[in-house]
Amino acid sequence: MHYLVYYGKHMRLFSIGPMRLPLGVELHETGAIKMISEGSLRQIADIFCGDTAGFYSYKTGSQLVSFFNQQFRYNDRYGQGFPSRWAYVYDKLVDMLNGNRIDTFLGFILSKEYLMRDCGISQVEAAERADEIFNEFNRILQQDLYKITRNRDEYHLVQENNDLVFIGEGGFANVYRQKSTGLIVKKLKDDFLTDRGIRSRFKREFNITKSLQDTHGIIQVYRQHRTIPHKSEMED
Repeated sequence: MHYLVYYGKHMRLFSIGPMRLPLGVELHETGAIKMISEGSLRQIADIFCGDTAGFYSYKTGSQLVSFFNQQFRYNDRYGQGFPSRWAYVYDKLVDMLNGNRIDTFLGFILSKEYLMRDCGISQVEAAERADEIFNEFNRILQQDLYKITRNRDEYHLVQENNDLVFIGEGGFANVYRQKSTGLIVKKLKDDFLTDRGIRSRFKREFNITKSLQDTHGIIQVYRQHRTIPHKSEMED
């Protein structure tokens, strides 16, 4: 499988397994390495271009250039020799990852204000659309062991296993603190991921807790993940 490996301000393409770093890759001072597959970046680019229906409006090459020039201070020109629309966005995603600007990009394109303008929809519809896109991005990133976390209007691309700090455990779930958001995450243990009875119980626990949000002393439930199955997140 081909993976793009980002470190510092450099990017190289390797054929590697999902859990191994290639020879010659060094951790730079930040210690930050992001491994996102070509396929994942292509899918995200297609979604933002509007080529995948149901998420963003269709954007021409000139509209994409204007967007990145105006919002992220690029100085690109649209004309002869312009690459495929998805390839142009793909290159911008690579550059955002290399420049540690991907969180800013995600925050902008997932904001209600942007979605209202881009899709011509209401504020409520934009909030719903943001949830749909957020879930779809995370479905795509699962294969790379990455995810986008969200706390109110802030988004962070993180390597899931490195973003969780173990706090404690119960009979069928572990509890973690999510470093990128400060949220508390309750996650089913691996032994129970395929147990439908436990999964149903886990979902029922979430729904009951959510229904009691106005009761004093009940922890506030933030959200339940669906694209990364069998997990719920709760606020302190």
